[in-house]
Amino acid sequence: MTSMAKFEVSGAGYGRWLDTMLANRCPRRIGQIVPAHLLTKSGGVRSEFTVTRLADNMYYLVATPRGEWHDFDVLQKLLLKQGDVGLRNVTYEWGCFTIPGPMPGMCCNQLPKRVC
Repeated sequence: MTSMAKFEVSGAGYGRWLDTMLANRCPRRIGQIVPAHLLTKSGGVRSEFTVTRLADNMYYLVATPRGEWHDFDVLQKLLLKQGDVGLRNVTYEWGCFTIPGPMPGMCCNQLPKRVC
């Protein structure tokens, strides 16, 4: 799903920053994935992300392709309040894929760790 918008969030305060912005608790374990929403001030959904913890100091956010520039702009403006968080648009550098069904984890167990 290379057309999806993809962002890398890293740095010392990245987890704290995401937890204050998104309406879901960010993944705590490396490899864990959660759906999360960025809400408006009135509680409506502004953006939807799939958030994956890739490393101790890095998250990977995947969002709708139509919202790539909007989402990056909104995240960047919110980031200005934080000095210890980095944000990169990696849409054209990274890829992602979806495994639908009741047991996607079983499929991923057969793939090399670098892929999942």
